[in-house]
Amino acid sequence: MAQFPNQSSPQEVEALYATARRVSPDVPQVYLYYGTALASQGKYEAAAPAIEKGISLKPDDGGAQSWLADIMMRQHRPAQAIEHYRLALAVDPSFRPARLMLGQLLINSGRSREAIPVLIPALQRNDTTTPLFLITLAQAYANSGERAKAIEYLKQARPLVLQSGPADLLVQLDRGWRNWGTGLDVGALKTNRTFW
Repeated sequence: MAQFPNQSSPQEVEALYATARRVSPDVPQVYLYYGTALASQGKYEAAAPAIEKGISLKPDDGGAQSWLADIMMRQHRPAQAIEHYRLALAVDPSFRPARLMLGQLLINSGRSREAIPVLIPALQRNDTTTPLFLITLAQAYANSGERAKAIEYLKQARPLVLQSGPADLLVQLDRGWRNWGTGLDVGALKTNRTFW
């Protein structure tokens, strides 16, 4: 059997989960790991209750709330996803993946003005994900009709993207620049890359 549930076959996951639940029914990670393994197989309907059970045992787990939000997004349930990303940030305000995903989800839901205060705190730290936050903020400001602010964030993002990439962000940045801060496609920023 694989060491990590997400690397196991579906049959191994079920066997591992049954054993873990029998041995440690009060350990929240048992349910979280099972839920994430199911989610990685695309079994979102089954994954959500498992993660919810883990959250019921440990409500202050921002990562679990974020996982549940991701599942809700994949099920096209944006209101629930927004709620769970907010819960993740209430538990851990420094949890940058939840902050970025919440900001992007708010923008894609037509709530750009709400995304701005969600995204700005992430700028307190400068790392390889900072350009994503800057470009997403530019999109939020552009959608809110504040072109000057959008351009300001695009200007801040460009040297960081040139320095550390990735190249597809440079394409998005330049497209937004050509449109004076109104043509960024935040949906395209949702990538399968791992930044965290």
